[in-house]
Amino acid sequence: MLLQQVCPGKTGASLQSIFAASYSSRRYILYAATDSVVICDASFKPIQILFLQKDSKEMQNQIVSAVVMSEFDGKIAVTTDHHVLVYAPTVPVKEGEKIEAWKLHTTLNCEGVASLAWRNDGFLLTGGDHLILWSQENDDWKQHWQQRQGSCIDLIQFSPDGKLFASMAKNDRLVKVWHQLAAGIMDFGFFYLPHPRAVSNFSWRKEKTTSTSSDSPVNVLFTMARDGMCRIWSPIILLQPESMSICAIIDPNQWLVSQQQSITQYPIHALDGMEFAMAVEYAASKTVDRNNDANSIRLRKLKELVRDTSDLFFQIQGDGCMIIWGVQNLGQVPQRLPRVMLVLRISQAVSPLETSFFMRNIIAYHDTALARSRGNPADVVIVGQSHDGRVSCFSVNMMELFDSGNTLAGLSLRQSWTGQQSRIKDIVKDHRQLCFTSFGDLGDISLWKLKTPRFGHRVAAGLVEIGSLPIGARNVQLVTPAWEGGSFMIYDGQRITLYTANENAECSETLDLPDYDPEYPLILLDSFEIPFLVEIDGPSGMTTDVSWRRYILGFSAKDNTAFTWQRTEGGRPILFSKEHLPPSPVTDAVTVESFAGTLPKSLHSTHVNVFATYSKEQANISYWECGHDFHSHEGDRLWKRAGRIPTKENLKFFQCGANGKLAMVYENSDGTSDLEVWGSVGGRAAGRLEMNFTGMEPIYDLDWMVTADARHNLAVAFRNTVSMYSQQRTDTVTSPPIWMRFLDINIPSFINHPISSIAWLDMGTLSVGAGGTMLLYSKWLSEDYMTIMPGFEDLASSAPTLHHALSSMHGPLVDYHPNLLIEFFLWGKFEVVRKILFNLYHYMSYVNESNDASTGPLPIPLEVILKTDVAAKSLKLDHNDLFMSDDDYKSADENKFLNDRTSEEMIEFLTRVPLAGLSKSAQLQLSAFIEGFARIDKQHGSIDDSGLRFLISVRRFNYLSYILPPSQRPSMLSYRDITWAYHSESQDLLLDFCCNSLKVPMTWTEAKSLGIFLWMRKKDIIIKQMEVIARNQYMAKDDKDPVACAIFYLALKKKKLLHGLWRTTHGHPEQGKMVAFLANDFEQDRWRTAALKNAFALLGKQRFAYAAAFFLLADKLQDAVNVCVKNLNDIQLAIAICRVFEQEERGPVLTQLLQDLVKSTTDPWLLGLFYSMLGQTSKAIRVTLCVEPDNVPAGSPEARSHRDPSLLILYRHLRRVTPNASVYEGDEEFSAVVRAAEAYEHYGCPLLSLVILKHWGYVMPVDSSSKKTKEVRNLLEVRRASIYSLPKSTSTSSFMGGFKVAEKPTGVDSGILNFDYFGAAKKTDQDTPKPNGMLLMGGFKSASPLPASDSGTFDFESFGQEKKKPNGGGMSLMGGFKSAAPSSDVDSGMLDFDSFSTPSKKQNGDAPKSTGMSLMGGFKSGTPSNVDSGMLDFDAFGSMGQSSSSKISQQTKPRDIFAGFAPPADDGLDINGSHDASSNDDKVRGTEELLNDYITTLVVQLLTPMASALRTVSLKPELLGTTVFKGYVENVKYGWDKLSEHANVSSVVMEQALISKCIEIDTLPICFHWLNTTMSTGSPTSAIVAHYSESCYSMVGIVLTERLTSCMKSHIKQYARGVLESSSEWFSLAKTVINTELALPRWEQMVLASYIMLVIMSLQEQDYASLSGMLFQWRRFSGFVVGDRGGAVKVIAEVLGGKLYSPLDARAISPEHDGEKSDRETLQEALLNAATTNALVMGLEGMLRDHGHRMSDDTRKFITSSFMDRLTRSGIEQEKGAIECMKKAPLQDHLRGYFNGWQKKYWVLLSGLESGGHLLPLVAAFLESHRQGKESPPAPAEDTTLLFKTRSVTTSFSFNPVERRIVAVCSRTDVIEIDLSKVPDFQRALHNSDPSQSDMESEMDLDEEDVDLDDGDFLDAQGNIVDRFKTKPPSVVATESSEENAGRAGSQVSLQNVFKNLFTKGHKNPPQFPSVFDWP
Repeated sequence: MLLQQVCPGKTGASLQSIFAASYSSRRYILYAATDSVVICDASFKPIQILFLQKDSKEMQNQIVSAVVMSEFDGKIAVTTDHHVLVYAPTVPVKEGEKIEAWKLHTTLNCEGVASLAWRNDGFLLTGGDHLILWSQENDDWKQHWQQRQGSCIDLIQFSPDGKLFASMAKNDRLVKVWHQLAAGIMDFGFFYLPHPRAVSNFSWRKEKTTSTSSDSPVNVLFTMARDGMCRIWSPIILLQPESMSICAIIDPNQWLVSQQQSITQYPIHALDGMEFAMAVEYAASKTVDRNNDANSIRLRKLKELVRDTSDLFFQIQGDGCMIIWGVQNLGQVPQRLPRVMLVLRISQAVSPLETSFFMRNIIAYHDTALARSRGNPADVVIVGQSHDGRVSCFSVNMMELFDSGNTLAGLSLRQSWTGQQSRIKDIVKDHRQLCFTSFGDLGDISLWKLKTPRFGHRVAAGLVEIGSLPIGARNVQLVTPAWEGGSFMIYDGQRITLYTANENAECSETLDLPDYDPEYPLILLDSFEIPFLVEIDGPSGMTTDVSWRRYILGFSAKDNTAFTWQRTEGGRPILFSKEHLPPSPVTDAVTVESFAGTLPKSLHSTHVNVFATYSKEQANISYWECGHDFHSHEGDRLWKRAGRIPTKENLKFFQCGANGKLAMVYENSDGTSDLEVWGSVGGRAAGRLEMNFTGMEPIYDLDWMVTADARHNLAVAFRNTVSMYSQQRTDTVTSPPIWMRFLDINIPSFINHPISSIAWLDMGTLSVGAGGTMLLYSKWLSEDYMTIMPGFEDLASSAPTLHHALSSMHGPLVDYHPNLLIEFFLWGKFEVVRKILFNLYHYMSYVNESNDASTGPLPIPLEVILKTDVAAKSLKLDHNDLFMSDDDYKSADENKFLNDRTSEEMIEFLTRVPLAGLSKSAQLQLSAFIEGFARIDKQHGSIDDSGLRFLISVRRFNYLSYILPPSQRPSMLSYRDITWAYHSESQDLLLDFCCNSLKVPMTWTEAKSLGIFLWMRKKDIIIKQMEVIARNQYMAKDDKDPVACAIFYLALKKKKLLHGLWRTTHGHPEQGKMVAFLANDFEQDRWRTAALKNAFALLGKQRFAYAAAFFLLADKLQDAVNVCVKNLNDIQLAIAICRVFEQEERGPVLTQLLQDLVKSTTDPWLLGLFYSMLGQTSKAIRVTLCVEPDNVPAGSPEARSHRDPSLLILYRHLRRVTPNASVYEGDEEFSAVVRAAEAYEHYGCPLLSLVILKHWGYVMPVDSSSKKTKEVRNLLEVRRASIYSLPKSTSTSSFMGGFKVAEKPTGVDSGILNFDYFGAAKKTDQDTPKPNGMLLMGGFKSASPLPASDSGTFDFESFGQEKKKPNGGGMSLMGGFKSAAPSSDVDSGMLDFDSFSTPSKKQNGDAPKSTGMSLMGGFKSGTPSNVDSGMLDFDAFGSMGQSSSSKISQQTKPRDIFAGFAPPADDGLDINGSHDASSNDDKVRGTEELLNDYITTLVVQLLTPMASALRTVSLKPELLGTTVFKGYVENVKYGWDKLSEHANVSSVVMEQALISKCIEIDTLPICFHWLNTTMSTGSPTSAIVAHYSESCYSMVGIVLTERLTSCMKSHIKQYARGVLESSSEWFSLAKTVINTELALPRWEQMVLASYIMLVIMSLQEQDYASLSGMLFQWRRFSGFVVGDRGGAVKVIAEVLGGKLYSPLDARAISPEHDGEKSDRETLQEALLNAATTNALVMGLEGMLRDHGHRMSDDTRKFITSSFMDRLTRSGIEQEKGAIECMKKAPLQDHLRGYFNGWQKKYWVLLSGLESGGHLLPLVAAFLESHRQGKESPPAPAEDTTLLFKTRSVTTSFSFNPVERRIVAVCSRTDVIEIDLSKVPDFQRALHNSDPSQSDMESEMDLDEEDVDLDDGDFLDAQGNIVDRFKTKPPSVVATESSEENAGRAGSQVSLQNVFKNLFTKGHKNPPQFPSVFDWP
């Protein structure tokens, strides 16, 4: 995963907690973070974190008070309580190289050291109770001087020349200045500098030059006292620095610029004169000085300021304003009186929240690398720390700062560092993942919030600390985030206190929770929330929204006491309940995750699991739940036990996830750990062990993550690694649940602490605490800091994010997967299978025609599956129900399309084109299925369903047996397949099919592989087939051997026939003996005995089959059977000979054999087959439901294996054909159904799970007090019935609990599914009433018919069909409509919850409107909340439209939609699950309640194919134009809506889940069109608008700073294209949420960012053809973006359509080769990459220069901070890399020597983008130095100015004698007239004017004869395409004024001539270009 952010920790906020130094021309920033030292480079990236406890002798926390770095040798000195640690670079570095690591050099024993200082010669001064001067002599450190001090020294610092040092103590008014008493003697004296108030800080002035007229610089000291004044001290006598006096004072009160009525004294800081001068000098060297240029004017002003007033001082006041003073004549020789002057006042330099970083000491320095990335390179970096230890880096551009016309002047936030003050002990997140707290081991607390990265200047990326509690504030024992996310609660052993954070991240006590008894010490403190639905009367009418009831839970192990506080409407908590739970010694307690993906469980369940307790004595974990409506039942028992999980003795800790997931860690005696993963059966807490990992490294922490589509991921923290464990899709439907370790996150090497805590945050972000450092990992599967486990290597190339990886490992199978097709086929969904194959066939046809297989087949719409989910439906279909018209089906009928020809075409396609979602093996299996289905589809009307199931298996078996290698071929059919044939009524046809499908005569091998003698039932057919096999066995070989067929003929009792065969077998060595032996009469005992003896003799010779034959000859059938079973291991042969040899249908030997096999068989299919053969159908039925293997160890794979779900089909069949079978309990049947659904879920078939759960009828208790009466119902009816027992709002919980045990029913045929009615036509009102129960898929017929109106039968034939809906139905997902209330004349006994409305009628008599709520918490969001300043907070999305009394006006006051509603009378369903909490025999909730969560989970799992479908059609909209996919999206929307409706899941809830899934996998912009056009009124529009833009900002940072994998590049490229395509729609929607003034800058930023991301992605992919077009159109595009949206949209359409014009022919670019690149090719690539990056920077600079006045401030800052800084740094590194490559190759004098033809053309294209400046300045300098034989480039000169650059060598020039500003320039090819007053205005701001460097002619010029671009159009200076043959001047950009056009004329000349020379080559009459000055 991608390391997104590092929060190394907080400082101690001391004077020397932060430090900056320059060593070997490299800048380093250091700060002390509690017990560590953080070292960062100039780009603010951590290099190393020094962990002091590892190096010091103390074991406790080491508080660092000072850290300093020597600029002499790079050493670092750090203070601890008793030592000073000195670190040295690990390896020596050369000039310009960066130090990569430091190691401990020495430890100095000195206590009480609080301050440090390095002298410029390597001496170290330590200050504390003593001042000690140290130096290193050889390897030892020696004290040279020591003096005791009266108080502890708080700050010491050497003067720049090292002759003086100053010291001060804390709260001291005197500053001591020390000087050496005598040369050569290490003894120092001092004098005082007195102050009226205590001194807070001081610093020495650094000289900006080496010296003045004196031999040594003048030492000047700046001191800052608490009176708010800065005093400047200088020597009285220059040559005698032993005495100093005040030479100047800066008093803000004298200048009338101080903040009015402020009691706070804001310190004054010195802006180091040397650093300021360096910044200005660097700017002068990089800027061309021109008379009329704005930059030149600003630069000259800055030079004058440096010359006259180089010493600047500034103050940041509380309102963010900045005051700057200058001091003249300071440090001059001869001495002059310094003069203080007010230079500047900026009203809003920083935000008021950032002023705290300037209240202490600061560090200022000039950053060259940063400066080069800016248009004006005079940048200074300022580092400051706040009082709470946070560190921030700001940059200020000096040229902008002193530009009076610049409104953007101020400080820009560059970097922020924060973290924990002490070592992180625990991370506690809130249930909604809005925020989390980190708890330090010294009691400090930090409150964090995850912010989407926005690369502006005011918001840091990633984690933002919104509150903190320092060390020592409280004796904190427990902490939890509370309520809205801006507060937390702590428990200190005596009271529970609520702390609230303000906007300054300062926390204050708000209140104590009332009525807490300290006699009950808490072991758990948790805040939880229960949502409920409210109605809000908004502008668009009544809408449904969600609000929250908030609670605090405190649990004490003493008497198992649970305190529960409720927050009242006024915001104050009250103690709601103090309850003693059942007595059991509790060891530990943890919270239970209450979110399933993005859905809070309390929105679709009636109970919520809040916490779990562990009892070591009872060895179990108990889940505790509460009803969602407990607030209305004060005094009742609140907490109820939901279930127990057994544990072992050595449990270390455990973590409870959503949906019943549980992870437990056991600690072994050898130090290793065991990990157990438990899962629920259908979501119940009483789950089962899914996986056990033993002998692992010690585990430090665990945490669960759940995706939007309910995929679980377990993060396991080891010492330095976090491993990811995910559930895998099972290989077979019966495989046990599989959890595997697929990914390791490696903690960076600079982290020396072990991991202490981890926590999953929103959208797959992982926070990791190690020491005081907080690491934040995002979802991206980057190669850095990540190791993919063996077996999962494909993830690196197929999954860009963690969410993609989880979906690929455990997501739904593609609908054309052979495993899914087979299961659909088994369940009789033949029409579904046919339509899936029909859809696949037409996709194959599309690929064959378009040769485009990039997207993969579109998933078939759910609407199609739902409408065709009828097994026996007539072949005559209404095709209008599908996504094609009648006309389309006239030529393409899916019922007739599959024949031999089309199946062969599909199989041929599969052999050459891989399909997405299929492995090679699966693709082969699909071919086998298609071949089999095509053949047996013709038998559909003549063979029953069981027979068809067998035939498809036979076809697949035969196909795979022929095409697979021998080692991979299956040996026989599965016993499941054989069972289908046994129960078929078409066995004659099956046998014929088997015989005809074989390519060889059927011998015993073929018969055994097909299980012939296991499934044939007719005696005569069995005998006849045995004769065929006996004959074929004899004829199988050329040398016919009667031995091979002996056992079969003797089983048939045809000894004479066998005797005849022996007589004809001449040449057989045993012929004579056998002929004579078989001639005897074996009815006689003598010969039977002889045969018996021969049988035993053959056994001794291991001729077992022949021995069995002799046993048969001796009439010893039992002995023959024993040989077959024990020696031959062939039970089929044993059964076959029994069925033939014995006269009875079930002879005694066969019966005994089957009875013995039953005892040893565990396969339920084979076991059920044996019971059926024994005639014991009742036992066979029980086997299909609940048989469990005996003597299987708990936790073993066998015990964890799933039962085959298709056993339910067999169960259904047996119950139908066995009407007198004994009745089995409904809970057993229901449990089998749920387990079958779970097996299909793990197999990747959630839709099939959903179908089974929804449509299977089962027996359930009717009355909880009496189990004598039962009622047959289907699960859909049960779920609807459960709604009416919902109290006044919906509630929370997982599917946790068990099933009630039912008694025998009376008058009910309990459980027989009438498959004959499967899909029967819907009856009319005149027809016979339907029987009670579900007819489809397991419905049960009642003993006596009931009225149709009271049947409760769900008519599946209408499932998915659109009904006429009356008014009142709200919009549902994707454009569907909710059904309104049913007609009143129907008394079904089952209310339809979709029509659930308020009980009172409205005044006009109209029916009350639907509230829009259905089961699972359906709700609609209310009107968008007010948006302050347009900055949308995505937290509103996380809270799902959270409403509170403070947010809702009086006019729209919410009301509980259940208020005043009395539930109907008990219908006999025990759904409340109430029980006596003191009872140990815990009662479980009703069955129908427990289904809610699980069915919702199954529906949510279908989000992945839904999002995939929308993504595919968005990326390939041309698919919708094909015949087969017409109306596809509409059917996708409609099917999803109907699925939500019939699953009783609110469409609004599912809509939000779909949006969350799109956000997770970054397809929101791609699918935005479809989502935007179909979202209902309850959608979180503001959250969508916010995330759309913020995710784009996040993507920018990833593209520019991280190393991307190939799949990440592809993913980001699609994302950027999606943003460009949907940006206009986003803007239209954003205008309705935020005003246009705020939406437009965001639109500009997103469009620019996406365009640049496409450029960068094309560059990384070396796609120069696309690059040339996008770069060529850059000026045109950028001009449109900030001035003409319509023009920008036009360019976007050209980009997306691939129609961008480019002068570079894509065909001319040499194709890439697969082999390894040569050194020359690598160098070419490096040069072009660097040139392209620099050209892009130049283009951005030109955009700011030309259009900056039209941009918003935010957009300008976005371009600068997001792109220019990063791209420039990247360009510098790329140039350095290219230079290293050039050094390894033969050096060329000119750049053209490195390029080939098309590369030269591409270079010319880049050169024409912006005039002025080198594309590769560093490379140019390197080549120049090479030509001149120099080792380094010459120093820049300041006296040359580049006015104009011609394309070829200039031969002469002449000035106009009348107008001196006009000059004529003659080059080799043309004469140019130039207006010098205009040309400089358009030169590049950053330009190296070094005259010793050659210009483009020498380094960069590519002669015209080397370049031959295509004859075509070119761009003018504005970026317009102009025909070169037209003399009409090019048009200007529509958005520019005529004054702007006139000002650009000079620039047009240069660009025009560049292309003029290129395009006129080869033409006799070149086009005439008009003079610039003749244009109007």
